[in-house]
This record gives sequence, C-alpha cells and structure tokens, in this order.
Amino acid sequence: MNEILLDVYKESNEHLRASDNKRDQTIAFYLIIIGLFFGSLDKFNGNLTTFVTLAISLLGIVLALSILSLRK
Repeated sequence: MNEILLDVYKESNEHLRASDNKRDQTIAFYLIIIGLFFGSLDKFNGNLTTFVTLAISLLGIVLALSILSLRK
C-alpha cells in the first residue's frame, strides 16, 4: 500500500513540477515580447503603435488565463 501511495506522490510531484515549468516559460515569453515592443517603440508610427499595443494586450490576457489554468 505504501508503494502505491509513494508512486502516486511521485507522479503528482512531477506533474506539478512540469506545470510550474510551463508557467515560467509562458511568463518569460510574454516578458520577451514586451521587451521587444519597448525596444522598437520608436520605430512605430501612431496607428501601428496602437495596433501593436492592443495585440500585445490581448496576448497578455490570453496568457494570463493560460497561467491561471496551469496553477490548478
């Protein structure tokens, strides 16, 4: 019985570790996108800046929802 519980514990721990890794990668991806945006902000004109800002904001919302699902 202890062996079975130990196996379940190990699998649960591995699943949580993989989930944490995915969450960290998702956050790093979004931070890189924001960094690229601010790094090239001076190269955009007015309308393109608004469009890119909206696109990054929508991506941020989608990624936030994705991160919330990875926390469960």
